[in-house]
Amino acid sequence: MSSKKEASKIGDFILDKSKVALFDAVTEAMHREPDGKEWAIAVSSFLMGACCAAHAIIDGIEEHNIIKRN
Repeated sequence: MSSKKEASKIGDFILDKSKVALFDAVTEAMHREPDGKEWAIAVSSFLMGACCAAHAIIDGIEEHNIIKRN
């Protein structure tokens, strides 16, 4: 099943407010091999999250006067 079809299926279940059907659709989507575009999105999302976490850590360290950014 393509990503668009799965997204459409999940969207339909959300609109129908069927928790069981939504859970089943999400489980099905999670247990298949992602395509190239989905891997690229996952990698870029992970990288963005890691950068945001690093930025927050640096800001937290600066607040406690442990280091200073130039």
